This record gives sequence, structure tokens and C-alpha cells, in this order.
Amino acid sequence: MYNILQTNLLYLDKKKKDMSTEGLLAGGYGGALVGSAFGRGTGKLATVGTGALIGSALGALAGSTIHVDTYFGVVDIQIKQKVKGVVHSHTDAILKNGSATTTTTSYSTKTAYQAYRTRIVVKATQTNMNLQQAIVVVENKLAKEIAGIF
Repeated sequence: MYNILQTNLLYLDKKKKDMSTEGLLAGGYGGALVGSAFGRGTGKLATVGTGALIGSALGALAGSTIHVDTYFGVVDIQIKQKVKGVVHSHTDAILKNGSATTTTTSYSTKTAYQAYRTRIVVKATQTNMNLQQAIVVVENKLAKEIAGIF
């Protein structure tokens, strides 16, 4: 069977995600655990509170230096498959001229190819990823998805 594969890259860009709030929450929870370990059962609430504050500060610092970067790749795919026989295609375009009139155009074609269309969206997520790294991941994921069609 003979196929024609056409792709159109619609979007490849970074989606920014702010992690400072999540870093503060994770740091605060972890800090309370650290504080209770330092208190060793003395029962002092101040020790746990101090640990929580230290953990929150460390979490905020880590959240500001570590970024989880997400890139999206969106591709339109058209596959034309050669078939036995003839495929008839008819297209109408109805164009409005103002509010009351329309213009209709149409055309018909005969071809030996049946067309199929789809859209593929992939995501690359990693800490401190740059565009060049994201392109490699997105390309590999797109290739895998396209190969899965066949």
C-alpha cells in the first residue's frame, strides 16, 4: 500500500509553571517533620514551629531555583492512502456577503487517494529544560505517535 504523510506543526512552545507556592507547602510540611526530629519527644511546640519556618524558607528557596518546564507540541496530520478505484470528493464553500446574500462555490475532484486527518498533542516536562532539549523530546514523542498510526 502506498501512503503520503503530511504534517503541519501548529505549536511548539513553553508553558511556564510557577512552583514557589508548591515549594513553600512542601517545605513547610517537611520542616515540621525535621523540627519534631530535633525536639526528640521533648513536647515543645516551638521546636516544631521553628522547623516548619526553616523548612518553608528552604522550600521557597528551592522553588525559586528549580523550575519544572513544560513544552507542548501540536501537529496536524493528514495521511493519504492509495486505494483501488477512484475517490470522489466534493467541496462547497458558502460565503456570506453582508447579512442577506451568500455566494456558493463548489468543486469536485477524482483521486486515487483516501485522506484521513487527525491532530496530535504531546507534552515534554522536565526540571530546568531548555528549548533544544524539549524539541528532542517532542520530536521523539510525535514520531512514536505517528508511527503508531501505521
